[in-house]
Amino acid sequence: MNAGKTDKYEQPKTVTIQFLKFVLIGVMNTLIDLGIYTLLTAVIGVPLIPANIVSYTCGVLNSYFWNSRWTFKQTQKRTVLTFVLFIIVNLVSLGVSTLVLSLCNQNIHIANEFWQLIVCKVIATACSLIVNFIGNKLIVFRQKNDSQGNA
Repeated sequence: MNAGKTDKYEQPKTVTIQFLKFVLIGVMNTLIDLGIYTLLTAVIGVPLIPANIVSYTCGVLNSYFWNSRWTFKQTQKRTVLTFVLFIIVNLVSLGVSTLVLSLCNQNIHIANEFWQLIVCKVIATACSLIVNFIGNKLIVFRQKNDSQGNA
């Protein structure tokens, strides 16, 4: 019906569907992240921050694969620049995640150390979700007609 029409602003339904796809992929990424994080911290004994960086990176790689192909359906060729922008957005998200994780771990006290690690990780993940979606939507997978702005 509106095929071929390049609206200046996307329909709210389109953004909502993209966000839901992003969240679904995010759940998959989180399971990968949380699984590796738990393995590294609770089983192997890797310190909190290095474990978070390794586990987050695994989730990021999965995220790029699925978000570029499904959520944002990148039709143009995937370029090195796109991947670099994706990495930058995810480094910012990792910074948010790591900061929140550290703050939570210092300020939330749960008797069971395992559950404290998990609760703090879930809170950190939720905080970085918004930063990550906005960065991917507006910077990494921006459609060509999105970049025209108010000229």
